[in-house]
Amino acid sequence: MIIMRKLIFLLLLIPIFALAQNVGFVRNNIWLSKPEFFAGEKIRIYTAIFNGTGDDIVGRVGFYNNSQLIDEVSFTATSGGRLQEVWADWTAVKGNQSLSAKILYLERVPINGISEVLKISDADSEVIVKYVDSDTDKDGIGDLEDEVDDFKQVEKDNGLVESSVNTTKKVVKGVDTSVTGFLETANPLLREKKIEIDEEIAQLRQESLEKKNGDIPVDPTSAVKRILKQIYSFILGLAIYVTGNRVLFYLVILTLMAIIFRKLYRRLSNHG
Repeated sequence: MIIMRKLIFLLLLIPIFALAQNVGFVRNNIWLSKPEFFAGEKIRIYTAIFNGTGDDIVGRVGFYNNSQLIDEVSFTATSGGRLQEVWADWTAVKGNQSLSAKILYLERVPINGISEVLKISDADSEVIVKYVDSDTDKDGIGDLEDEVDDFKQVEKDNGLVESSVNTTKKVVKGVDTSVTGFLETANPLLREKKIEIDEEIAQLRQESLEKKNGDIPVDPTSAVKRILKQIYSFILGLAIYVTGNRVLFYLVILTLMAIIFRKLYRRLSNHG
């Protein structure tokens, strides 16, 4: 688990902002409340807006599935390099889905001044492409996977083999359920932490810029602190990416286990 956490800390140092006019979506800018789900479940779709201007921003974001509007949500993003989460609820349907978000309207709202409508060159978020299965018998396994399992079960005519297979399936299902529960809990927490760290990075940038503009000496430790937080953000990004994909999570675990067993085997062979 320690190795996994270290690995979970490796992906988002890349500059997070894909903006125009210092306002827009952040990178890895659309995610779901659950990585795995079935048709009929209510899922929350999230995105985040960055406001790097000196004024508050108001606007609207549209959430889409297969280019069809799910919901249109208004938001307010305060000034000073802040991030604002925006979300919409969606009831999952069976089949191939393509989920995305789009900034429909942005307006700068100065405290003392005239409001200004902003134009964003890149108003579209990334796209989540996913196949959603149904779970007719409510056993936590999709119908497609159930059909494969049922076909294999029919082929088993040996009672002992059948019992062994069923036991193995229960163990695998129990492990998979535990892993899925961990991922569903860890992924949103990691995203919240990353947004918090990214806000702190943006704030440090803003403070450094204000000091430069005011001819105030910049504290060298501020730059070091910002770099360390960027590294932390990078690592959190990797964690978000890995915990958002159950198959990738298993591949990482298996790879780490293979490396550990290989090192143990070599050490035992050398002692022998």
